[in-house]
Amino acid sequence: MNSSTGILDDITIGSPIIWPNPNHGKFYVQGINSDPHNYTIYSLLGEKLQSGIVKKSEPIQLNSNTKGMMLLVLSDQNNNVSKIIIETR
Repeated sequence: MNSSTGILDDITIGSPIIWPNPNHGKFYVQGINSDPHNYTIYSLLGEKLQSGIVKKSEPIQLNSNTKGMMLLVLSDQNNNVSKIIIETR
């Protein structure tokens, strides 16, 4: 556990890889160990931009009005993992 953020890399979530990153509005999450996972995308100011459910083989499509650097938070029943994503449309 990262004591400064309270965010865990746990076996059920694994160590996800976001690709492509930077992206053009669509990206995949590779390395999650179970399906499905909740996801939330935040601006770097903490504004919630989008949320939903992601499965291993399905892409996340960003809303058309989102671009720049954002924070992706993946959640399962017990843990959260955060990753930076960059959208360059």
